[in-house]
Amino acid sequence: KDGKSLRLVHSLEPLNAVTIAHSGLPPFTEQLAESFAARACGGALDLYVGYD
Repeated sequence: KDGKSLRLVHSLEPLNAVTIAHSGLPPFTEQLAESFAARACGGALDLYVGYD
């Protein structure tokens, strides 16, 4: 940052006005378990959890 370069800054306030609140909440554990019932879900669950 030499003070001579310019940076592009976007205002996201209009986008925030139309964003659905709480749309990024993870699903309930019970609903997730029901969707994987009687299936081989080890690999898919690893992808979902992020290999914790």
